[in-house]
Amino acid sequence: MLPLLTDLEKRWEEGDLAAPLAVELARKAYPQWQPAFLAAPPGFRLRCHLIDDDAVRAGRLLSQIYWNEGIPLEEMVRAHRHSTAWVGLEDANGELVGSARAISDTAKWAYIYDVMLIDRLRKQRLGEPLFELLLNHPALRRCRTVRLDTKDAENFYLKFAFVRTELGPQRPWRSINLSLYRKPLPHAQPSL
Repeated sequence: MLPLLTDLEKRWEEGDLAAPLAVELARKAYPQWQPAFLAAPPGFRLRCHLIDDDAVRAGRLLSQIYWNEGIPLEEMVRAHRHSTAWVGLEDANGELVGSARAISDTAKWAYIYDVMLIDRLRKQRLGEPLFELLLNHPALRRCRTVRLDTKDAENFYLKFAFVRTELGPQRPWRSINLSLYRKPLPHAQPSL
């Protein structure tokens, strides 16, 4: 193996935040290179860093899912492009069939969003390597608290040691969760 590729695997393991992009660029240059942390089921390919063009593909897939009802495509695209960590699963034809993203401060907190796998591939255990890759991403792996919301996939996340928030460690002070809900601001239509 080329020293460059060995160095990239080491950078990933050390948690270098630039490693995911560097790994994907190296995979384009050396298509036969398959780092162990990107091992995927036969016929599929995991990606540890997606690019702007993938945001449109992910947005289109996610636009049909209940939790994005009423969210314009351009907002979903923008959300993906600005995520701290964003991973994907492609089929043998290079089609994006799964995606997961997170926002993180890389130390204390991370929040996971938009974990999805297309319907025809559910119940085939393909979501597990995708989600595991997200949890091991350099932007998430050192976070003390990783949160997510789910309506119907609690059992899936329990396999990764998630617990209901009320069952987790309690703060020694009173804490109230608050949210700010805003109407979308009018803005120029970005080109997708």
